[in-house]
Amino acid sequence: MALNGIRTVELLASADPALAQAARFRGHEPVVVTAAPSFVNGIRGVVFGTSSSGPGTMVRLDSADPALAYAAAFRGQEAVVVIDASGAAVASGPPWILAGGV
Repeated sequence: MALNGIRTVELLASADPALAQAARFRGHEPVVVTAAPSFVNGIRGVVFGTSSSGPGTMVRLDSADPALAYAAAFRGQEAVVVIDASGAAVASGPPWILAGGV
């Protein structure tokens, strides 16, 4: 699934394969927030970064604004929009959110 061409992910409370299957059925990529990038039970673990964290981090956008995604891609970062189970974008408050603040 994508919003304005920006990939969407659904945050899971745990690396439960059943939760991941349900998220995929809804058309979202299931992810869990971890201390380091990894794959657990086939679910991608991510560390959300900021606009200044540098390449290799995944940036959680506060909106599906293509300009924000373009800026992240220019910095070498992967930009995503977080979606809840209903398919609505989850607003994070500030423009960027760090791991642990989700």
